[in-house]
Amino acid sequence: MLHRTLRRILMLVSFVLLGATGARGQTIPVSIPDTTAQKGDTLLIPIRITSLTVSDSVYSGHMSLMYDAGVVDIFGIETAGTMAASPVSALYNTATRELAFASANIITGSGVFVYLKTRVRETPTRDTTTIWFPETIFNEGNRNISLNDGKLRILKMTVAPKSPPTLLVVGDSLQFFVSGDQILPLSWTSSDTSVGKIDTTGKFKAKATGQAKVYVEDSRGLMDSTNLFPVYPVQAASLTVSAHDTSHTQTLEFNLPIYVTNVTGLGIIASEFTMNFSSTRLQAISVIQAGTMTDSWSSPAYNIVSGQIDVVLAGIEELVGSGILVYVRMRVLPAASGGSTVSFSNVLFNENLTANTISATFTPIAAPTVVVAPASAQVVRNDTLSFFVTSGGTPPYVWSSANPTVASINPSTG
Repeated sequence: MLHRTLRRILMLVSFVLLGATGARGQTIPVSIPDTTAQKGDTLLIPIRITSLTVSDSVYSGHMSLMYDAGVVDIFGIETAGTMAASPVSALYNTATRELAFASANIITGSGVFVYLKTRVRETPTRDTTTIWFPETIFNEGNRNISLNDGKLRILKMTVAPKSPPTLLVVGDSLQFFVSGDQILPLSWTSSDTSVGKIDTTGKFKAKATGQAKVYVEDSRGLMDSTNLFPVYPVQAASLTVSAHDTSHTQTLEFNLPIYVTNVTGLGIIASEFTMNFSSTRLQAISVIQAGTMTDSWSSPAYNIVSGQIDVVLAGIEELVGSGILVYVRMRVLPAASGGSTVSFSNVLFNENLTANTISATFTPIAAPTVVVAPASAQVVRNDTLSFFVTSGGTPPYVWSSANPTVASINPSTG
């Protein structure tokens, strides 16, 4: 039905143009003003024409519109009180986004030619869109037209921080702010007043462990909120991951314990950390959970590169108490000498709880010289000879022959 009506308008355009003069007249400014709106708003956006005169001889025309449909929807026109009111006939096709109009008489005047019925999306894909004219023709193209596009911007205000940038524990305070298009006064609320309250200035006071969101609304109805953020027990502020100073002998392996302070009540079921060490002194081999606080958790995931091991731990049971979180199996390199630092980075519990770290010093111990007797000997086939350690090393010793095809040796007795 709408397409047939548009065809009738365009037929009327053809007829009235037969009587139109060929005079070009002045350049005709057509514009859409910049405007602002809130999400979900329905509003009338004007198309303005400046000074249509008799000498312009405008009887008809059509306008094509372009805009981001993810931001707004133009679903019709309003002609009441505009230049396109009766006796002008005007229709808008929502499918093609085209506005067609025609009149038996010359259209004159200035001001709002027609209003665009516009609906802002509840969840727009972005904050702005330009409403513009890819094509505008009066009298089928015999008029000079200057076009001025309009921009629609969605009003918004943003609360900051979206989540506390640092650990928030019971008794702490945190100041929230807003930026954007807000109009005072602002109204602040907490999603859970038992966890924390917020005053009229946006200052949040943590009262108990739990989770909360902060909401803010201005006097016009603009709203925003923080992400859901946790409030931890007081002991979370002192949560620390550390290693102790230690020494071990060159070539030997040892378990390096990674300690954590009291975690009771923090609900910890996951942990990750990076341990850094000197690649000329130490080599990481594996991660060991047996006998640690994470003994019941799933097998750890870890990645080893030179001078670094990344560890990820997770389980079902919450950690309680304090002690050894996990062991990292290390090997002292044969040429290791001089002290070096073992440090931690990227420490995180439950994906949002950070921790303090304490580094340790590792000092390699020179491996002893093992003295074997006899130092040399001559034997013939089928002879036997016993070797023993006179000094150095730590038993039990493991014996081997450099050439087993010439002579074999008992690996445990020498």
